[in-house]
Amino acid sequence: MKQGSLLIFFFLFISSTVNAIYISGKYTGNGAASKSVTGLGFKPEVVLVKGASTQDAWIATASMTTGYAKLLTTNDPPATGYLNTFDSDGFTVGNSSTSNTNGAVYYFVAWDDADASIATGSFTPVNCGSAAWANATYYNPGAMVTYGTNTYHNKTGHTSNSGTNRPDINSTIWTDLGVCSAFDVNITLGYRPEMLWVFGEGIANQWDEVCYPQFTFDNANSNKMANFTQGSVLTNSDKIISDLSATGFTTRAVSNRGTHDGPANGVKYNYVAFKPGSNAQTGSYTGTGVNNKAVTTSTTPTFVMVKDFNGGQNTWFKASSMGTDTSYKFTGGPDVSSVKKLTATGFTVGVNGEVNTNTSTFEFFILSGGTTLPVKLTYFTGEKEDAAVKLYWQTETEINSSHFVVERSSDGVSFEAIGQVDGAGNSNQLINYVFTDTKPNPGNNYYRLRQFDYDGANELFHTIAIHSNNVKGFVQFSAFPNLVDEKTGFSFNSEMGGEYTITLYDEIGNELKKVFVSASKGINKLDLSFAEYSSGYYFAQLASHDSETQQIKLLKR
Repeated sequence: MKQGSLLIFFFLFISSTVNAIYISGKYTGNGAASKSVTGLGFKPEVVLVKGASTQDAWIATASMTTGYAKLLTTNDPPATGYLNTFDSDGFTVGNSSTSNTNGAVYYFVAWDDADASIATGSFTPVNCGSAAWANATYYNPGAMVTYGTNTYHNKTGHTSNSGTNRPDINSTIWTDLGVCSAFDVNITLGYRPEMLWVFGEGIANQWDEVCYPQFTFDNANSNKMANFTQGSVLTNSDKIISDLSATGFTTRAVSNRGTHDGPANGVKYNYVAFKPGSNAQTGSYTGTGVNNKAVTTSTTPTFVMVKDFNGGQNTWFKASSMGTDTSYKFTGGPDVSSVKKLTATGFTVGVNGEVNTNTSTFEFFILSGGTTLPVKLTYFTGEKEDAAVKLYWQTETEINSSHFVVERSSDGVSFEAIGQVDGAGNSNQLINYVFTDTKPNPGNNYYRLRQFDYDGANELFHTIAIHSNNVKGFVQFSAFPNLVDEKTGFSFNSEMGGEYTITLYDEIGNELKKVFVSASKGINKLDLSFAEYSSGYYFAQLASHDSETQQIKLLKR
């Protein structure tokens, strides 16, 4: 290595695609016809959205008609304007005020079913006593229907006496033939759901509660169901689901229109079932009425729902993208006295009696292992400018981003904070930042960024070095992001522009590939594929004929 050069090691984890279970995040509406939310890394199967103000929550699933979503607060049918599409890397919302008011903040949770941790689907109950079940295969007045080894007379609507010597078909047979639902129907999932959400696509004001979205916890005793926005536990006549089973769940039999008992006739019902395991759990706790009561769980939750099934209280929920102490009902504004903090060992609740009445029992459902969309840094670099050092960085996305703290060190080990720059809060656009260190240390200076969320959580980005000598060429060579899918991006700041080479070596020094770069003055970026290489350590080297050589150590998992 030539005198005065600096060998810098960065550990960059490069991995193949990992199927996410779910991601929690925020976006800010633009008031336009559409707004894309990206960076999820998968095409969602389910999206739940709740405005940070008083907007009602809504849900969309892959089993629903494309472009439709269901408010969790009414018995109205799904509508357009909330969700436009599920996309390969996220989703696009429409122009409804519930999903895309200009400047408004919306929380979301998006689920992927790639690891089978959730299941989505639909069912449509049809009443055996109504012509709505008419099926061309079977509904033929006076015809005969074969069932097993017997032939039955289709009595419904028959106009002749033919076949009267044969037994009449009945609702049991119609149900078994799949034409209608006179009795409870089993939906097979292969497991007993830890949590089940069900919501109908009925017409407005039809069938009251049975067209409202409903849910049940396994821990809450499977015969207890509740609406998302009403406190009381549902009576049997209002329930869509009869019971949870070892292999799925059982729908209630549909009854004649007007009896207000059971699922609505001919209405499509969508469901989301959560598979039990380390990521989905239910449990209960006894309230104390004391603020900051700790509820212990066996895993670290990133999504929580709490319900008092006995006292008929409202349901509260909290996602990891929401600020400290903040939680919501599925309608209305935020509250800071309900579900408060998500901790490494569980969560805390405040003094709101709907989550913490003394001696009352509360049921909870948690998900763990989810991801909160972080601040995505495109690059971080710097350059000398006379006696000062200018630092530059760019973000592609920001979620819950309060501010950045710039830290400096003279030895690369001990750092101190030297300044602060406000973050963008929530953004899906490229944002450029500049910070000037007017009094750098003599000799080499090491800089790093620490990003803080509004709730105090922080993330530390890697270190760069700005050299004190006046060599021409690049100032800093770095790689982004720290966790990538089969490729990484390099950036370097060229003071004069010119020809550069990036050479990739394996761990023992064998040259694998060389890329020639015609750099312009300023920041230059280049993506390099690692798809063809196995797991292990690699070195990337940047060099030009009139500047010192720098290397980055990479790790592909």
